[in-house]
Amino acid sequence: MTKGYVDAFLEVIDGVLRDAVTLDHTLHKGCERDKTRLASLVSKHGHSVFTLLLPAIGKVLDQALDSGLLPLIGLPLAGRINTRTTIPRLFQGIWLKVFDISGCLKQEIDPTWVLLLRQLYYAGAKELIECSPSAVFRTTKEFFDVESSLPPAGPIWDSAIDNVDRGMCGSLLDRIPYDRDTGDLFEKPNLPDIALLTLCQRVADRVVASMGSFSPHRYDFRQGPGATSETPRGRGYKYSFPAWSPRLEDLFPFDEFGVPNSSVLAGDQSDRERPSEVEGHSRLVDVPKTAKGPRLIAAEPGSNQWCQQCGLSYFREVLRSDATARIRRDGALRLPINGPWDAIDFRNQDASRALARDSSLSASHATIDLKSASDRLSCWLIQRLFRANLSVLQLLVATRTRYMYNGLDKKYPSHIKLRKFATMGSALTFPVQSISFFILTISALLFERGWDASRWRSVCPEVRVYGDDIIVPIEGHKRLVGLLQLVGLAVNPQKTFFGRNFRESCGMDAFRGVDVTPVKVRRLPSKPRFGDVISMIDTSNEAFLKGLWWMASAIESAVPQNLRKEIPVVRASSGLWGVKSFCGGMTTARKRWNHDLQKDEVLLLQPKAVVRKTQRHESDANLLQFFTEDPVGSLLSEWSSGMVGTAEAGLGRRRVGVEELI
Repeated sequence: MTKGYVDAFLEVIDGVLRDAVTLDHTLHKGCERDKTRLASLVSKHGHSVFTLLLPAIGKVLDQALDSGLLPLIGLPLAGRINTRTTIPRLFQGIWLKVFDISGCLKQEIDPTWVLLLRQLYYAGAKELIECSPSAVFRTTKEFFDVESSLPPAGPIWDSAIDNVDRGMCGSLLDRIPYDRDTGDLFEKPNLPDIALLTLCQRVADRVVASMGSFSPHRYDFRQGPGATSETPRGRGYKYSFPAWSPRLEDLFPFDEFGVPNSSVLAGDQSDRERPSEVEGHSRLVDVPKTAKGPRLIAAEPGSNQWCQQCGLSYFREVLRSDATARIRRDGALRLPINGPWDAIDFRNQDASRALARDSSLSASHATIDLKSASDRLSCWLIQRLFRANLSVLQLLVATRTRYMYNGLDKKYPSHIKLRKFATMGSALTFPVQSISFFILTISALLFERGWDASRWRSVCPEVRVYGDDIIVPIEGHKRLVGLLQLVGLAVNPQKTFFGRNFRESCGMDAFRGVDVTPVKVRRLPSKPRFGDVISMIDTSNEAFLKGLWWMASAIESAVPQNLRKEIPVVRASSGLWGVKSFCGGMTTARKRWNHDLQKDEVLLLQPKAVVRKTQRHESDANLLQFFTEDPVGSLLSEWSSGMVGTAEAGLGRRRVGVEELI
């Protein structure tokens, strides 16, 4: 990391400290010492101070906010003021605004100090940088360690679709059959575990049966935005399928769902061959995430991805009750109708965020986060949870990719047969894990209250599930943690909160009912590209709107001067891009009068997306894309076949009305 980059981050931290001094001038000397101390630490540890060491202390801080007691931290950069206290020396003035000298949380706290303290520790936690090779290898090792700890997928996942039946699925009472270290059978579960698993199985059967049957003819097909295992993203053509496995053919016949019209395959009229029947494999890919490690996903085979999107359409429809679905199709009424599936949302996190914020004040609910949630979701568990709805189980079996290619780390096999249900990258991973965790959550709550499985609908309004972010009434959180571990999942204790003061879920960090989510800087390059400039201004605005004005100024100052002078100042409520201000908009651009619209206009620098599309000349595959995207109206003349490459952010000029600016 360049010296300029590190200096820019030091300026950001300096800005946060100046924001603290603005609130309390008595902190001036202490903050000056913190700046000097931090600069010395950076010279010794490098940029990892911001990306690894400070965020690690931040996680301890969050748990202390929740429990009300600061433990002895024992991490680098967390040396104590003295041996009689647990308060760290670094940023001690702000620590003492939140905790007393004995390490107990104060009763009366201005939440702004909590935000400032967390901001200091989390500013660089999500910085988007390339990981070191050691971080990639460490993440890959964790991936394969988790994979090897799962029980092997049962025969149902290798069977023909017609042979899938409930008798092959087993029951949750079978439990996870293999111990991670020894491979031996677990000891016989105790009676409460048996009762809990029995109730959970009954709930799962009722919930999944209520979802309704799946039929590929009723739902839409499309291609997802990611790369396929056959071709890198933006290259190749995902609407032309090189392979179509027999397992897909059983449920999704190719001449019905793989081409726009089956006549293109008939006789001499076809200029393309039927795809191979060889079953494809996914490809393990590392995606930059944080300095701690990359995110591992798997690019799916194109044909599997195509059919998975049909399944995703089905699951989205499930989230609406049958009555709601009928009303929406008829167009008679568009009012929301509360139903049992309101506890799950695949797209909107607002409800989870609001409940997390409210619970940080009322302590009514706990927020639970899972560790490597999708990687630990085994086929063993899925077949037992979904056994009561064979049409859905057949969908999951048919579209699941059984084999994965590993090209990241040669210490591990290049090809493996997966034990997990699906990797991140499958369109069905998110909905299936959301529904699975929903079933486990309401089961734990029912068991804690001594209620029967038939009352599962009554507890649905009390829980929220978004992926692996779970919110459950506080009375049921211990039972849920036990049940999750019982079926082979792992809770992340650093991001699970059930105390009196703090909650975190879906990007909302809340302390006693107040949003204290820190602004996390993604990029601060010394020679930023247009996309970086847009991100830096957006991050600066986020800090500005939270009242961190010196921090916002420090981020804005990192933008090169030649670009910064052209970026407009816009009012805080404006929909235009630019530097936000509560004093109204401003620009040096010259105004002109638009005679057609009868208003003054200015030429402003605004973001634009630069997208390149690969043109194709395969008539039948192009037609399949046309029907999928369904261009209408004026867009029809602009539409062209081909795959959209990765969109690159750019800056361009466009004219806007002066009233929009000010």
